[in-house]
Amino acid sequence: MPMDIASITVIASALADATRVRVLDLADGMHAVGDIATALNVTSSDVSYHLRLLERGRLVEVTRRGRRHFPRRLDEGWRVLARAFESSAPIRSPYASAQPYDGTQRVRRRGDRPDEVAPR
Repeated sequence: MPMDIASITVIASALADATRVRVLDLADGMHAVGDIATALNVTSSDVSYHLRLLERGRLVEVTRRGRRHFPRRLDEGWRVLARAFESSAPIRSPYASAQPYDGTQRVRRRGDRPDEVAPR
């Protein structure tokens, strides 16, 4: 089954920041957002922002207990990455055309109508 490149991009961008990786390291379900912020010497709103991006990549899940939020690592995002880099799972790009580009086709530009685009 081909992997969706958009999912991989979201996960990769979630891991592209050192602070997010440190937040992910402390997201064990036992430390609240405020505790993580204190440990990393950042604000709680910074930690919440990073957690939102990690949630979008399906790398953490945040549960609420009273007024406190407790992030916990998930395996789902890691499984998506692992499948993407297996040789049996090609990555499907939303920009891929049905026919490979051989260098002779004219590149479609904004404003071109489909019937105006012809090979050179």
